[in-house]
Amino acid sequence: MKREILFRGLRTDGKGWVYGNLLNSISIGEVGEGMWSYTYIEVKPETVGQYTGFKDKHGAKIFEGDIVNCRLAFEGDGLHPCVVKFKQGEWLFINMEMKIADSQFLVEIFNITGNTHEA
Repeated sequence: MKREILFRGLRTDGKGWVYGNLLNSISIGEVGEGMWSYTYIEVKPETVGQYTGFKDKHGAKIFEGDIVNCRLAFEGDGLHPCVVKFKQGEWLFINMEMKIADSQFLVEIFNITGNTHEA
């Protein structure tokens, strides 16, 4: 199974998010014909996040740093805001209310409500 490798970051010129390949910690873009042809845009390094492979109920891709409403197995039927982080080789959904982090208890992701980089 092949997974999609995709990154995003906030542009330094204030024009929103850019999605694509990660050239280095400050550049995201697309590789053209061959490895010598590419277009990259400078981004704020602290906002760079990788696509998790997860999507919400609406089909939106979930990236590291997103805040999502999710249901975790040990928390009953309620929805909780969770921050998405990558740590020790796995994606974690950290409950912002209880500070609990574990991807194995993830039952369902409902929607993206924001991210940790924008107010």
